[in-house]
Amino acid sequence: MSKSALFALSALSLASVCDAVPAASAAAQSAHERVDPAAFADAPDWMRNLYRERGYVPVWSDGMRPNRAFSDLVSALRAAEARGVDLSRYTVASAEALRRAEPAERERNATRIFADFALDLIEGRTSPEIEYQPGFEELRDRQKGELARAAFGLENPLDHLDQVTPDNFLVERLTDALAEYRLLAARGGWNRLTSQDDLLIEEGDEHPLVPDIRERLAAEGFLRPLGEDDVFDSRLVAALKAFQRSRSIMDDGVVGPSTIAALNETPEELIERLEINIERARWLPTELGDKAAFVNAADYTLRLYENGAKVGEMAVIVGEERTQTPIFADTMETVVVNPYWNVPYSILTGEIAPKQVEDPSYITSNDFEVLVDEEVVSPASVDWEAAAAGEASFRVRQTAGDHNALGRIKFLFPNKYAVYLHDTPADSLFDRDIRTFSHGCIRVEEPLRFGAWLLDETESELAAMIRSEERIEIETPPVPVYITYFTAWAEPDGDVTFARDVYERDAQVLARLEG
Repeated sequence: MSKSALFALSALSLASVCDAVPAASAAAQSAHERVDPAAFADAPDWMRNLYRERGYVPVWSDGMRPNRAFSDLVSALRAAEARGVDLSRYTVASAEALRRAEPAERERNATRIFADFALDLIEGRTSPEIEYQPGFEELRDRQKGELARAAFGLENPLDHLDQVTPDNFLVERLTDALAEYRLLAARGGWNRLTSQDDLLIEEGDEHPLVPDIRERLAAEGFLRPLGEDDVFDSRLVAALKAFQRSRSIMDDGVVGPSTIAALNETPEELIERLEINIERARWLPTELGDKAAFVNAADYTLRLYENGAKVGEMAVIVGEERTQTPIFADTMETVVVNPYWNVPYSILTGEIAPKQVEDPSYITSNDFEVLVDEEVVSPASVDWEAAAAGEASFRVRQTAGDHNALGRIKFLFPNKYAVYLHDTPADSLFDRDIRTFSHGCIRVEEPLRFGAWLLDETESELAAMIRSEERIEIETPPVPVYITYFTAWAEPDGDVTFARDVYERDAQVLARLEG
């Protein structure tokens, strides 16, 4: 069963499952003592309706005693932490206490726990927009009722939980990594490395910190701890490069303050990051489709997938901290070759107009055009002072060419944020370790390669279109595009990487999870 669309929780469609699950038989009902309807007087509507529909026949009790389904629920809660779910929300002790409770209390609380647990595994425990959106709790209540209705038609509701909680590859691999780092933490983790602001260790250098670096890399499995000397040799450089790649750091094989800071992150800190990102991964669909493109703003990477396997990746540049790239999903529709850059109003009034006021040749020297009512007019015919003050009755676009801010090709998937992917003439920025330089759109390092993948064309065919200097729009197949933010990522083959929290969003998710 598919999970809801990314970042847009919609009602969980369980109608087909409900139709396929037989209702409890009259014989089964007669074998149970019914719960007093008054016990559900203050229960949520979905629970009250559910028990009324089933004639108040217990789900978790046989007479006064808890049944096998209840025992299986407690076992599932015990194993919840292994699935990346914090047991603070489903305290096993509280569930265990229901063994000794009256049947009505057991029914109410076990049903609530079951429905919460199922939804948390299916779609995560928080709103994908981090802050709870209007109607979020009401939607969750409807989903709880639908889940429980389908589950209660089975002999054991936990059988249904297994049916409706398949994980996507990201949840699976991050959960595997979580188990590994918990084991590292249990073994004591690793020692903290000392550093100073001017630290720099390169291949061939002798430095007293080298043995500690070797031991630290060995602790996380990046090399076997051979050697005790102070020489930063080629073998250690190779291991450090692998570590740097795993932390989304430029893999130059040089030890500096930023690499030491990453080496000093504790297993407990990485565990917390994995838990946060398992939650984010549950916002994604279970199946990605035949083709899917993933932008991860946190590690500045565009990844391409086909039938669940990664077939390519490339660097991207994302929004600055003040103009952060938004997180959402949509479907690719158009590739534009030799595009105009239609300057956003905020950039026109906040950046371009003040420059034109200061230098009246700025517009023409940078290949911009001024349009009034869709007609190109002279830059001298409009009021740049007013525009710089925030009042512009015209718009500005940059003509196609090598100078264009969008480069030679852009990729459109219309969305409310007016965000898209595009080429860029500023290639040198891809060599930076931190790549937050845009106004929110995403610059792609290898746009021809990306375009060829989207269109099933060759790069040479796209290059020929660019050389024509004509503006060409090409409709693409409906490829889903996910603009995401993961500070821990895992590939289908199991490789796990961590990234800086450049937009400082992890704390928001963690606060929601802990709340």
